[in-house]
Amino acid sequence: MKHLFIVNPIAGGRHNDYRNTIDTIESLMADSGKDYEIYITSGVWDAVEKVKKESEQGSELRVYACGGDGTFNECVNGAAGFDNASVTVFPCGTGN
Repeated sequence: MKHLFIVNPIAGGRHNDYRNTIDTIESLMADSGKDYEIYITSGVWDAVEKVKKESEQGSELRVYACGGDGTFNECVNGAAGFDNASVTVFPCGTGN
């Protein structure tokens, strides 16, 4: 199973330092022995395309939307229709 962390670098505006999110993920996953990837989005719909591409591989996939509701929405849309993919949220947006 692959763990895919989709990190939105602008979620939360100036109050969110996305590098802290990355540091947290790396500290939790580094010694776990689990297959994981941290993907930093570069624009609108980028997360949709990345999650869809990874889901199409057919392997079991866990997606963590590290951002706000927009990031979560994109991850869900990318995983839609793929039984091998599931999505959860790691809130980093302005509403937290």
